[in-house]
Amino acid sequence: MYKRNTRLLGVTFTIFSNNPGFVRAEEFLSAEYQKENPHIWSLLTALPAPESVGDEEPADATLYILDVADTPIKICREGTTLIISGDISRLETETADKRWNIFGNVGLFFAFSLSVLESAAAIHSLHASALYRAPENRLLIVAGSSGSGKTVFQLEALLRRGYRVFTTEMTHFRVDSGGCTFFKGSVYDNIRVGNLLYDFPEAVGRFRVKLPETDDPWETYVPVDFGPWSTAELTLVNPQTIIVFPRIESGRKDFHLISEPDAAGFLRSCFENASEKIDKSQVMYEGAIPFASFDQQDLAAKRLQDIKKLLAQKSVTSRMRLIAGPENCWAWESAAK
Repeated sequence: MYKRNTRLLGVTFTIFSNNPGFVRAEEFLSAEYQKENPHIWSLLTALPAPESVGDEEPADATLYILDVADTPIKICREGTTLIISGDISRLETETADKRWNIFGNVGLFFAFSLSVLESAAAIHSLHASALYRAPENRLLIVAGSSGSGKTVFQLEALLRRGYRVFTTEMTHFRVDSGGCTFFKGSVYDNIRVGNLLYDFPEAVGRFRVKLPETDDPWETYVPVDFGPWSTAELTLVNPQTIIVFPRIESGRKDFHLISEPDAAGFLRSCFENASEKIDKSQVMYEGAIPFASFDQQDLAAKRLQDIKKLLAQKSVTSRMRLIAGPENCWAWESAAK
């Protein structure tokens, strides 16, 4: 068996496989590979780059990948051990869209790792981008599912508002007696070509984006490396925090801002957002294989309590909902506390 120890936000995963390609998995896990050959399915578009550590490092969780030709796929989880077995190489070879593969950016390991971050380190992950402006020590968290408008906020913040990227896709945080610590996440963002062509054309030159030819710019994505425009800080402790749930609609000219949303409803939105990637059953390999939710009652209960603590922090100064177009997405700022 081949072995690799890798660390993610301080949590160590041991990966075993009889196929060395699944241990290296450079196409999905390597920062060097992604920089030279950027792909939208890289795990680095969802999580920070994993760090290789020595074999002596004790594991918080273990993943076994058993590649056996002409055998049905089976997935089994026991606590912090996850096993996938079967004719995996064939599916990896035949699958064109690799986002839902084992190490894809919304695949099996991604969901498993988020649940382990919670169980091993009490680190929760909002489905949110986060932008940081150092002069005010302000962290703007933009929460929402795909298509809600996170990328629009990100481009506006970087191009016109003096912010830097803290994370593009998942906002990781832990609440303890010292308050709230946020951990730097991914710095790659998969952006719709339409956003770059029509909403923020100046971003193409600024961020050195190579646009592909496409007949459908709103369903074609390109990975953009925001590393040079990201924060030097790897953690932020108790920054002034603003949380916005947007709905950005192309072509909309007006906006509707709720600067003091219902507390119970906002708590529910935050909990559901932080649960989204863990609690979701999915299909892998373009619909060939299902895998079930990794959520558990004890994890969900802890998540809810920590989100309540997050929202009760004095450093969380504003909670908002916004419906707007790309041109007025920054309407939240006038109501920020």
